[in-house]
Amino acid sequence: MKRVSKAGDVTRMDLWNFVQERDISESVVEMLIEEKKGCCPELQLLEINNTLQRDYSDYRQFQLGIEALQLGCPKLQVLRLLNLLWLPKSSRASAFCTAGFPHLEELCLATSFFSFVEDQILHRILHESHSLRVLDLRGCYRITPTGLAKLPCKNVECLYLGLYCSGSSSNQLLPKEGSYLFTEKWHHCLAELDLSGHVFSENDLETAIAKLAINEGRSPLRSLNLGGTKISLNSVRQVITQCPQLSFLNLASCRHLPRGWKRAYKGQEDIRQLLLRLLESKSDDSVC
Repeated sequence: MKRVSKAGDVTRMDLWNFVQERDISESVVEMLIEEKKGCCPELQLLEINNTLQRDYSDYRQFQLGIEALQLGCPKLQVLRLLNLLWLPKSSRASAFCTAGFPHLEELCLATSFFSFVEDQILHRILHESHSLRVLDLRGCYRITPTGLAKLPCKNVECLYLGLYCSGSSSNQLLPKEGSYLFTEKWHHCLAELDLSGHVFSENDLETAIAKLAINEGRSPLRSLNLGGTKISLNSVRQVITQCPQLSFLNLASCRHLPRGWKRAYKGQEDIRQLLLRLLESKSDDSVC
């Protein structure tokens, strides 16, 4: 660590399986923000990735000084904190008094078990990140559609909100309405969207899909994960019709779809065959 702490020209730091103990996690961050100038002022990529643990008690919680990290690493473009159990340190000054991460293009806070990340924390990180393109919040079940809609990021291309936590009580916290808020905000730029495991109502998802399809055949959407949601056949038909670049569509475990439709469709030909089935199904319904 002493060797890295003197490397002012370091632009990339990957720390895999490095945070088995809480004090190690905190020392890494403290090293980066030393004296509020940072030992790595040129750092552009920081990834800390913990090994998946079998039990929640095996995770070590640590505190992250968000504003101090922003001051210490002003050129950060990619920040990945994966499978970590962390809380933000309280800040004396307002979070919005700092310069934020003005160059940040990718933020990944994905976890498969538990997360403290909520709207306010997300805004503390991203309040100046106008160029963000990738936002990975898989497992961050406390984030709300309203919170996402208020972000200053105007051109998010990849938005991952899927929930993969098993045996969790997080479902009680999940919003049932509002998915249309972020599809409306980013309909012009979203290329990949993951909503798997969410409990948005059928009507809410219908509105969200309508916002995605508002480009009338010019949507950039390539990948859509709706596994385990309440998506309807009508909404599936609409998104395929209006999003010609779609090459991945996951409908596995979608409770409102008939049997035989619930699977992942890979490749444009597979999706084209699905559309033909949907059109035939609609034709049969009209005959009846």
